Amino acid sequence: GLTFNDTRAVTLNNLTAAAPGAMTITANGDIAANGLANPAGLISLLSPGNITAAGLSAALLTGPNSGAAYTTAASAGLSGNVGALGAFSTTGNFALGDGIGVVVVGGVTAGSSAALTVAAAGPVAIGQPGAAGSLSAGTVVLDGTAISEPNGAVTASVLTVNASTGATLNGPANAVATVAGFTGGTGDAVLTDGTGI
Repeated sequence: GLTFNDTRAVTLNNLTAAAPGAMTITANGDIAANGLANPAGLISLLSPGNITAAGLSAALLTGPNSGAAYTTAASAGLSGNVGALGAFSTTGNFALGDGIGVVVVGGVTAGSSAALTVAAAGPVAIGQPGAAGSLSAGTVVLDGTAISEPNGAVTASVLTVNASTGATLNGPANAVATVAGFTGGTGDAVLTDGTGI
């Protein structure tokens, strides 16, 4: 594994965690990173500031949350190959651009006036058996091949979904006020809402 702690903002490039183990980056300021790699394990980015990270390679990615050193970040802009997205909280915008496909296995939240975007080159799944996932923000945007909700919920004032081979968000706990767009591509487009749209 690899653990890095700093009391200031940090810029990190091309770090690889020794397997097995987790990579944990903690900073009391902004985190700017490129090329963080732990392809078979966890990368955790913990900061109260702005978190930007490109070239990520991780089986699981997490950030500030209720059980971590910092409970929320100012914003997050993330990209790379991430297999699963765990708990991650921001007061501002959150964006993950994933080069493969991603499963949301924790609570991911952005501010009530902010946007939360998960875009993947492959499928996007919210939750899986034994691990619930949730997305909550003022605006939630989902983009992928197939978008599904095996064990999860979406809470949003505005929801936009763009799938190429089908989109099914059928969790009974979904709470969406407005649907700005919902495209299933060549597959079905299904949305279940527990509050009324």
